[in-house]
Amino acid sequence: MASLMLSSLNFNNQASINEPSMIIELCKKMLAMGVKPELEAFDSGMINYAKHLIKKGLITPPHYLNLILGNIACAQADLLHAGLMVHDLPKDSFISIGDAGAVVTNDKGLNEKVRQLRNYGASKKDVFVDIGRNSRMDEIQAAILGIKLKYLDSDNEKRRVAANYYISYIKNPQVTLPKMPAEKSRTFGISL
Repeated sequence: MASLMLSSLNFNNQASINEPSMIIELCKKMLAMGVKPELEAFDSGMINYAKHLIKKGLITPPHYLNLILGNIACAQADLLHAGLMVHDLPKDSFISIGDAGAVVTNDKGLNEKVRQLRNYGASKKDVFVDIGRNSRMDEIQAAILGIKLKYLDSDNEKRRVAANYYISYIKNPQVTLPKMPAEKSRTFGISL
């Protein structure tokens, strides 16, 4: 798998330039090498461009899209924008949703301020010195997880079946395999 940003976009202080010819060339190389692209979509226009690439046969299903919300020039981190992007997804798509943003500095004061703002304005536990936020997109995650929760038991069982297969058939002594407990408490979420 390799990341593929589906167009150019602006960040606060710079642009990320991804010309259509370069995107098409990357798609062709990934397709020829059997590499599945992780399609980075910052807005519905990028999803539309993914559909264009799919129609041209440059991307094959299943499609994995990483919907990135919260960039100042793209879809914002709220249910409306996430819902529109999910609505526009191509058939046979799997998604993850995340938010954009990072601060890199060697200024100790700025570092402390940014850490404080990302933690609801708290300088330490239960001491709030500023108005801040935590951009974990809780309402978006809650809506998506509310839908996914009904599949949890069957997904966990599929992981157990796959783990049991690997444990039964991998005989390489250099490979350390997880243990299969007698009860169904282990889900193998990290192993598989």
